[in-house]
Amino acid sequence: MNIKSFSIKDLATFKNQLLKEIELGFKPTLAICFSDASIDFEAISSYLTDMNIDTMGTTTCGEIYDGQSLEESCSVLLLELDRDLYHLELANFENGEDNAAKKIAQIALEKFSNPSIITYASMVGANGDRIVRGYKEILPRETPIFGGLAGDNFKNKKFTVFYNQNFETEGMVALILDGEKLKVEGTAYSGWKALGKTHIVTKADGNNLYEIDNKSALDLFIEYFGLEYASTSDGESLEMIPGTYPLKVINENETNYMRSPLFYDRKNGSLILAGELKNGDKVKFCPMPDIDTVYETVNHLKNYADTQKDISAIIINSCAARKFAFGPMMGKEIQEIFDIWNVPTVGLMAMGEIGSYSRESECEFHNVTCSLVSITQIR
Repeated sequence: MNIKSFSIKDLATFKNQLLKEIELGFKPTLAICFSDASIDFEAISSYLTDMNIDTMGTTTCGEIYDGQSLEESCSVLLLELDRDLYHLELANFENGEDNAAKKIAQIALEKFSNPSIITYASMVGANGDRIVRGYKEILPRETPIFGGLAGDNFKNKKFTVFYNQNFETEGMVALILDGEKLKVEGTAYSGWKALGKTHIVTKADGNNLYEIDNKSALDLFIEYFGLEYASTSDGESLEMIPGTYPLKVINENETNYMRSPLFYDRKNGSLILAGELKNGDKVKFCPMPDIDTVYETVNHLKNYADTQKDISAIIINSCAARKFAFGPMMGKEIQEIFDIWNVPTVGLMAMGEIGSYSRESECEFHNVTCSLVSITQIR
């Protein structure tokens, strides 16, 4: 399976690069695109479609290309793949995220007896937990499901996913792969260290966290990090960076995962998270990350690589909050990950990630996490 990665700033340059590769015998059939919303991704998708290359893509909060963390670009993975081994599908959220996922899952089982799915969702505030639940209601629980939520470089106005010339701002796209012929595997890891005592969620509804230990979640958040209210044109508001101070959900089976506060409600003292929590969940607060967070993540992936050596390509679905919190360290993390395998690598900074737990094969929805997926042709 021949695979190549590209980074695009303008379509004309990309055309020249691709035509040179085609002249050398490269025959791509499938493209996976991660594009900043400011790039003309519609023109890129149109060109690829005209070249008889099926195209799936999403807008981002940052792009990953080989060992680089980029902005205002489009990263593309081009695969020379038998068309019988994949299927592309698009579904809108008219009847909810879970029903859109169930629709795609049903199609996946019709196409392949053992499907794998790479999927991206567009809509400001899309519920990633509902997407995963929808897939799992139809598919076997061990089905590989990877991907994330689209972005628009933190503007939070218009997210887009697309399949060829079909564009959706409130829906999801999926690349369905034949699991009998293609091995799709991965792992998700945050590296974030928790601090202080373990708390109990005492009042939550979906992604709205109202109370921890029977206290206002917002008040406890302020107690931990010493943040104060500042006067703004809208009245009092909390100065906080979304994703910088996440919550770690503590489970006895060590499948710990992260939930990132994105917004807050001053009136009812709640935190609005990028994923769901439920009453009784055990959580710890996490401070700002440091360089050890990068090393923790990279070391986890190096250990994972001990059993995943012969792979063809990598997609990195990393959280936009990591980019926010890490600053220049983000580039180091991406370079270190690329150096592990040194194969064509693309990805995005997402508003939430779908991937497997570090100790389990089952995939879930994550925040402030680096979710890596590898693609390998089974020989």
